[in-house]
Amino acid sequence: MKPTCPECNNEITFLQSFRNINPWNYHCPNCRKRIDISKKWKNISLISAGLGFIYGLFTAANDIPMLQAFVPVLIIALFAQWFVWQRITFYKFNNANQQQDT
Repeated sequence: MKPTCPECNNEITFLQSFRNINPWNYHCPNCRKRIDISKKWKNISLISAGLGFIYGLFTAANDIPMLQAFVPVLIIALFAQWFVWQRITFYKFNNANQQQDT
């Protein structure tokens, strides 16, 4: 199952996902309307960023050359991101103002 926009029903490809890196402010690349991702996926992105930061501190503390440490992590991260991307579900964006109007 590939992620689709709940507004325009167009598929959002993995390559298009790199245009929006902030899961708290995501817009459909096709219709440009703001859409939302479940809280579970937002938490996964926070955990991933934290693990990347810890790994960076570990490599700096152990004098591991940056390129030698970066390439395997990049390959693993891209595969993990693609795997997670296949399971993401987008929802229509609802903020407090929109909920009060309806």
